[in-house]
Amino acid sequence: MRGAPRILDEFERRLKVKPGQTTKDKEFTLETVACLGCCAIGPVVVVDNDYHAHTTVRKVGPILKKYQR
Repeated sequence: MRGAPRILDEFERRLKVKPGQTTKDKEFTLETVACLGCCAIGPVVVVDNDYHAHTTVRKVGPILKKYQR
């Protein structure tokens, strides 16, 4: 799935949580799904119902920064 495991690893590293866990500050919960039904724009990351298409490891930081308080 176009590098999704590496992207997940980067989210885990930056957030210091595993899938199914919530960060200590309760700001992020990391979840995985098998399919979002949008393969043509994958890998896809969804935050607060916002879809981030063609996600790469390099985009993880900017995505998190956008949603951090």
